Amino acid sequence: PSYHNHLGLVYRGQGNLHQAKSAYQHALALAPNRTDALNNLGVLLLEQKAYNEAEKVFLQSLQLDPRHFLTLLNLGNTLVEQGEYLNAIQYYQQAISLDAQSPILLRNLACAYRKAGMIQKAGETLDRIPFEEIDSPEIWMERA
Repeated sequence: PSYHNHLGLVYRGQGNLHQAKSAYQHALALAPNRTDALNNLGVLLLEQKAYNEAEKVFLQSLQLDPRHFLTLLNLGNTLVEQGEYLNAIQYYQQAISLDAQSPILLRNLACAYRKAGMIQKAGETLDRIPFEEIDSPEIWMERA
């Protein structure tokens, strides 16, 4: 299962999404409880804008491990893409309980707050990212 999961990452990196999906599914056929393979499959579905499918896969992963940081982050991202900002905020906040310093997570949470009309909360969240740790143009754009 680990081999097929990593093979899926290689295929995805090459842009061969069909092969990547097949590799993740093969990994899950061998080991259905692999949260890393579920998360990777969910990310692939998210990138393909198959939001409902991605959400189901992320929820399946969270049933196995409710504290899987990347799954919480990616489920929040999926919900934002569907316009479900308040639900996304809940998952981002769960992820923050696991890593309160993640600049990408804080940026995504701030974005969800902004889109939900909670501008002050968005600003407070972005203020938690130290300037020296901002290496992403997306974070600077959100601050602006």
